[in-house]
Amino acid sequence: MTLGRFVSWGRFVSWGRFVSWRRFVSWGLALALLTSTSGCGCCRIVRDLDPPEPVGRHEPPPVSADGVDLGDAAYPPGNDAAPIEHAFWVPSLDPERYRIGYKMPQADAKGLERSYHQWSASVGHRRISADRFHWRPPTRCLGGLHCVYEELDRQDAITLHPVARRFLDRVRGAALDTGQAAALVLTFVQNIRYQIPGDEPFGVKPPTLVLVDKWGDCDSKSLLAHILLRDLGIESVIISSDIHKHTMLGVALPAPGTSFTHRGRRYAFAELTAERAPLGFIDPTLTRPNDWQVVAMRYNPAAVLPEEGSPPIGGAPAPSKGGPIRLIDR
Repeated sequence: MTLGRFVSWGRFVSWGRFVSWRRFVSWGLALALLTSTSGCGCCRIVRDLDPPEPVGRHEPPPVSADGVDLGDAAYPPGNDAAPIEHAFWVPSLDPERYRIGYKMPQADAKGLERSYHQWSASVGHRRISADRFHWRPPTRCLGGLHCVYEELDRQDAITLHPVARRFLDRVRGAALDTGQAAALVLTFVQNIRYQIPGDEPFGVKPPTLVLVDKWGDCDSKSLLAHILLRDLGIESVIISSDIHKHTMLGVALPAPGTSFTHRGRRYAFAELTAERAPLGFIDPTLTRPNDWQVVAMRYNPAAVLPEEGSPPIGGAPAPSKGGPIRLIDR
């Protein structure tokens, strides 16, 4: 017996009377979006950076050079955990060498990871391959990882406040301008080793654990930098490309190199996987084709660093609205 005898055209039409075409299409879209690609499962690593002058690199200063110790940032405050050391250098600043420590008890770090895994389970996350997963996202979360980033922002922003405070103290103490403040944060995050998370839900590592473990991939590191910049009042947006399988930041500051516009605002590209990549650098192959999208983000007001009688150095941060970008040539 043929399939046509089982499912006649007449029966198909009669079935359609009970299920509207609009509902049929919506079911199809929902099924298609249930299987999503991890935010950065095959992240492009830009290691051998060779930007054009005058924004090129030079060799790091000798170990004996004078540097700045930003001290230890602790969460919870006053804990006696051993500091996790981060040493980095910023070629555009004088002095160039910096050091900061981060103190978090192991139990608290495990608690952060457990909380993230519990939330992921609540939305039905299930890995099905190295770079694909199933989940049951709320309606507004379909089509991207913005709700994942928002959850990590909500969870980790308070644990990162002490780090942002150390940077803010240095910015004000040394009278750094906004561009220098951004360079301090971006270079710090760039210095953290690139590594793709193996078991983390959605392929995204909580930004606080990027500090604790001293490694992360493109979206994990971009989210870390995004939170720290926002705490300093420097506007940035997370941008993502499905074709290039990569995530970066756009920072709303003037810079040599390559920029883009979004909703009438100009942003310079910020590559977090290349050590000491200057603001405005992007590997040219990542702009062709241009499918980059700004990731829409909502922020909990409590995620903004409490100020002590003075505003953030770059102005008040604002939620970002998603959408395509327009490239600006060098």
